[in-house]
Amino acid sequence: MFTHNQNGKTYVDFSMLYKIRQAETDDWIPYSIDVSMVIDENNKIERIVERRIEKL
Repeated sequence: MFTHNQNGKTYVDFSMLYKIRQAETDDWIPYSIDVSMVIDENNKIERIVERRIEKL
């Protein structure tokens, strides 16, 4: 979701799914992560916050 604020900043909230493993022989473990991001008026990323990480 994109939200453009009157202060010129854009707020972006999104979720992503990814898989990680600790070692080459381990199984892949799925995770879900919710992220919030602030983009300034010059289109530069000002802040990224991982709001929630969940093992699936």
